[in-house]
Amino acid sequence: MAPYRLLIGNRNHSSWSLRGWLAMRQSGLAFEAEVVPLFRDDTAGRMAAFSDAPPRVPVLRRGDLVIWDSLAILEHAAERAPAAGLWPEHPDRRAEARSVVAEMHSGFTALRTHMPMAIRERIEGRRGRPGVAEDIARVYALWRRCLALHGGPFLFGDRSAADIFFAPVATRLRTYGVTVPDDLVPYADALLAHPHMLQWEAEAVREPWIVEIE
Repeated sequence: MAPYRLLIGNRNHSSWSLRGWLAMRQSGLAFEAEVVPLFRDDTAGRMAAFSDAPPRVPVLRRGDLVIWDSLAILEHAAERAPAAGLWPEHPDRRAEARSVVAEMHSGFTALRTHMPMAIRERIEGRRGRPGVAEDIARVYALWRRCLALHGGPFLFGDRSAADIFFAPVATRLRTYGVTVPDDLVPYADALLAHPHMLQWEAEAVREPWIVEIE
């Protein structure tokens, strides 16, 4: 079987790439990550050379198989490596986890727009922008609900797709100086302290590319 190749954007900035990469890392499937620097004149051309998928990241390839979109990549990884626990084992928990992931995947537009992922930076003055406070409040409500129902340390007990999809949010809260409520600090810290997250962050710090945050 041909090895997997995962095309990702700048580790410092590409939150969707992070989600796809974390899913593949947790799955245990062997893959090689290839970085295409974003927001450059040659970005689209390099994406087109990788696959015929829409020009965005992440994209997972294995031979003729091409999977674009972080959630599709996660679902493929979960099917190929069910023992990795990307989804909870119990059907009810699995359905709830899929609801949480789907909301993160399609929602929180204000948070994503006004607080783009920037792992290396520390930026103030974004919390008052339209819709951001409401998005953050909803994040906290989801976290509290899942942690209360399932006991932690992660949203559904063991680390799952839901935690992978919220990992970039934890970096955003840190980057933009958002004070996490005391009861949620252990969870936010657990997201950032996971070995896979630490590996990604270390590589993000070493990246040479600089993207200005407007």
